[in-house]
Amino acid sequence: MLKIIQAFLIAVLTQILAVFVFSILALVFNVDVYYAISSIKLSFLVQNVLIIIVYLIITILINQYFKSAYKLNYK
Repeated sequence: MLKIIQAFLIAVLTQILAVFVFSILALVFNVDVYYAISSIKLSFLVQNVLIIIVYLIITILINQYFKSAYKLNYK
């Protein structure tokens, strides 16, 4: 049961981090997809693809952390 709760919390954490990181990157780099493309459907698609890329990077980093964390000695 504990593993199910941990997996759920990691998934929620990944979702939240992906949205926050994309928001911060969009603010810092002034990413206005609609202004650059001027098509609502295409800009929506590009923005979602960028969020998915950020999500994948965060998921890979979290998985790498937990793979290395399992190798640590817990004494």
